[in-house]
Amino acid sequence: PASPETRMGSCSSSAEQSPEWHNVMHILKDADPQLVYDILNSNVPGQKVKNFRAPSTTGHPTLFGAFGSRWGILMSQPKEFSPVCLSELGMAEEYLPEFRKRKARVVGLSCSSIEELKKRLEDIRYFTKMTRGAAFQPSFPIFSDENASISASLGLIPIQEALTTCPTTRSCEASASHTIKTNETFRKVFVIDPSRKLRVIMTYPMETGINFNEILRVLDSLRLASKKALSTPANWGKGKVCFAADGGGVELDKKRYTSSIVQVRCRVHDSLRGDILLFQRS
Repeated sequence: PASPETRMGSCSSSAEQSPEWHNVMHILKDADPQLVYDILNSNVPGQKVKNFRAPSTTGHPTLFGAFGSRWGILMSQPKEFSPVCLSELGMAEEYLPEFRKRKARVVGLSCSSIEELKKRLEDIRYFTKMTRGAAFQPSFPIFSDENASISASLGLIPIQEALTTCPTTRSCEASASHTIKTNETFRKVFVIDPSRKLRVIMTYPMETGINFNEILRVLDSLRLASKKALSTPANWGKGKVCFAADGGGVELDKKRYTSSIVQVRCRVHDSLRGDILLFQRS
């Protein structure tokens, strides 16, 4: 069989590749194929998301059980909570009415123990009371991934660490001897549709908090696209012009598109590409 170097391809010669690259390739030779597959797929929109089982602050045992038949927002948090983490989880609770309007549910994931997470709920309540003038304590599930097995499969920790220190199982009930070496798990937001496909991934550095207005905007766009086959332009917001996702020159079903339709000409590299049909949301 082809070597990992051959299978993955290369943009430069081996002499020009970094020591880190060679280290990863060495680890991949002995890595569990299923874990490698999970890590790679976790960052590809359109792929099916795998369910996981873990303790949670609300007693929900599984990710899909927490989502039900709704859209899902999965937020990952580092092991040790910083003020940024406290603000994010408090803000998620504050935004829950907006998510409910959009038939979406929020779930958190942390490498802290379930006991530590439950203690943190009161910290979040106190923190939001001091910083926002109102107390918001998360009522949504926050899953405990104490041995980092879920975080590894979701690509939330560096691949070298994931492949050498984390178990392949997706259950946090596995041996707790497998723990992450660093607190700095990647902070990500995953938007998952009701069919359990990954639609959007947002990655943030440790220093920058999540923009919940952007999550709502993206969710509005995805829900609109799933209902009316529309795509949305840059800086789009509800009520603004959208593109017909089925392309230029296609006659739209007037029953499906009830608002005004405008045709414009578009030239790409001096060749006529056809009509782009715009839809003004009512």
